[in-house]
Amino acid sequence: MCSPNDWQAVYSVLSEVGVEEAFAVLRGWEFSEKCELLASVAESVLPIWEAVYPDDRRPRQAIDATFAYAKGTISKDILASASKSALEACAECSRVFNEGGDFDTYVPAAYAADTAAAAADLYTDDWPDRVPRIAADALFWRDGSLGGDFRWEMSEQLLREFLDEKIKRTQVRFGD
Repeated sequence: MCSPNDWQAVYSVLSEVGVEEAFAVLRGWEFSEKCELLASVAESVLPIWEAVYPDDRRPRQAIDATFAYAKGTISKDILASASKSALEACAECSRVFNEGGDFDTYVPAAYAADTAAAAADLYTDDWPDRVPRIAADALFWRDGSLGGDFRWEMSEQLLREFLDEKIKRTQVRFGD
């Protein structure tokens, strides 16, 4: 797993150069090292899904599987299955919207489920950047049009919140 210095390095790039470059740094990490970050980002928009589908746990299960994979407690096959299930939940939600469901309800929920699926997706090349952007889309559609750079601004906010918490926790654990 990542050391406090790894998290601090990403935070420094984020602060000094910008969010796109911070995600470029993350792209070079091993998948398991990125899992906790991406699962945390996906978890941050999960309440959007759960407000519409409180009994459908597929996106939650994908997020939980991503955390578990980061700890080495589940296999890639289980993670892939959880991602597929969350993607199916997203597709079902999109179908409800396409059949006349309320845009303000179903579009953000579909993006939230897609965020969970993407966090658990092992096979996407743009995966580190994609998860926060999809999460930002969920917030964007929930909150309305917020400007052209909104996706990167939200991605930066989500990444900064995660790194702040991660650095605090690792400093306490490692005694920094």
